[in-house]
Amino acid sequence: MSRTLKVLIAVVVVLVLVFAVAGNTSASAEPQVVRVTLTDYQIALSQFVVTPGRMVTLVVTNDGDMAHKLTIHPYANANANMDAVIENQVIGSHTAQTVQFKLDPGIYRIECGLVDHAGRGMVNAIAAQSFPQKSLPLQMDFIIPVLSLVVGSAYIIADSLGLRLTK
Repeated sequence: MSRTLKVLIAVVVVLVLVFAVAGNTSASAEPQVVRVTLTDYQIALSQFVVTPGRMVTLVVTNDGDMAHKLTIHPYANANANMDAVIENQVIGSHTAQTVQFKLDPGIYRIECGLVDHAGRGMVNAIAAQSFPQKSLPLQMDFIIPVLSLVVGSAYIIADSLGLRLTK
């Protein structure tokens, strides 16, 4: 195999792997959006886990007939101080508000701060937890066919350019 072909194959393989790995490890700077629906004596969340340290946007919709006071407190394993993340954010009946904040790792209690609403079941929880990344974000059942395709393509291109591939 000629030196030119070896260099060509090596460059193509490295470029494909760099683009594949870089494409899968980029982090999004956009905030995570969690939809919160308040009804009388119930809080529903669109998701229960967010990434700690990343901006979270709560889109809070009050579908109930009375106003509610949204409160978020550290609950379990939260590294945050014991002050509320959000305290007494009043949301009127049949209105919506957006709230942004960041959470430290842990579990947080979301509740209505009105007199007896939390006691009547108007509570929920959200966790700020990061999941460990795999050591290599690509799976071997993806790498092997792509690598074969790249090497075969490089072989065909080199042959069409008149490079001598065999002795």
